[in-house]
Amino acid sequence: MPFPFPPISPEERASLKTSLKVHEDYRLLLYLRQCITNVEKAIRAGGPLTIGAREFATLRRVLTLASQAKFDDAGLYYRVSEIGRAISHLMKPDVYGADIAWTASKLCERWGRGEFAPGPVPLDDDFEFTSDDEEERASGDGWSEDGDVPSGWEDGGLMRGIKITRSRTGGRTYSLDPAYPRREAAVFGDNGLQIGDWWPYQICALRDGAHGSRMGGIHGRIQSGAFSVVISGNVDYEDTDADQGDTVFYSGSRGNRKDEDLRGSDVPPVLTNATMSLIKSEQTGRAVRLLRSQKDSRWAPSVGIRYDGLYRVVSHVTLTTEEGVGFYRFTLSRCPGQVPIDRSRPSLAERKEYVKMTHNR
Repeated sequence: MPFPFPPISPEERASLKTSLKVHEDYRLLLYLRQCITNVEKAIRAGGPLTIGAREFATLRRVLTLASQAKFDDAGLYYRVSEIGRAISHLMKPDVYGADIAWTASKLCERWGRGEFAPGPVPLDDDFEFTSDDEEERASGDGWSEDGDVPSGWEDGGLMRGIKITRSRTGGRTYSLDPAYPRREAAVFGDNGLQIGDWWPYQICALRDGAHGSRMGGIHGRIQSGAFSVVISGNVDYEDTDADQGDTVFYSGSRGNRKDEDLRGSDVPPVLTNATMSLIKSEQTGRAVRLLRSQKDSRWAPSVGIRYDGLYRVVSHVTLTTEEGVGFYRFTLSRCPGQVPIDRSRPSLAERKEYVKMTHNR
């Protein structure tokens, strides 16, 4: 289907920019374009490494709202806002990651065919994603300035197979050593793990195939479901999430107050890739690996991150925060027949090694 709308002259565009601002749907497109512009400015000023988890989350939210946007029949909103050109700037997997680049390209292809009906962007069956796939950065990690191998990095140590590089600002970035064997994480089931397996950082769980992301909480495929989830002490969700050991209440991604100001009193739940993968897991009944990271909970490890077994997504509901922002909350139930959660991990020896590793200079 050819693109159905004729071009707009510069004179018409200047006039329409003013008259269309009274329309809420058009103003949403302007807001989304501005969000992309802000991230691009940050990259131009400091390079790709200057953007972090918040910016990546913003871009994913932008793409979700853009896919749900309502366009007028004459195509003025699309043409005058230039939202298509803005979205096309995100089609750079080396800068924005594979999931953002893929979604942006498919959205632009859809609009280019003249298809403007709201709806999620379809993904192919093999598209793997994580809810947050940025490089983990940390400081105070025990790296020795004189070049000695710090505690934990020796062969067989807690940080085996992990490399550290320095940024221009002096910060440290953890990454997987390509020369070290890595276990594939895109596998359903326990993937050879034992309940109680423990790691000092999430990237170590990535190395051993427990979870597929350095920072993200959900790893999966939209067409087949989630492979694993990490529950942590996210302060944004502490009022709605709950960890009862064998039962976990786990929230999906939410909107933000800027969206609320623009859209009215209520912001609908965000149907992200991660959220859709958990819904798919509920439909298929496939169990997901559940890992707990350090937080204020009797079930969480005192430090680091621990594998606590297989859980099934048994249900979900849509709720609303006090600010009127909608979200999905999932109920996960621990699969029967497993050994109990090993709350003794990390052991005293592991905790001592962790302290030594993180404080050695």
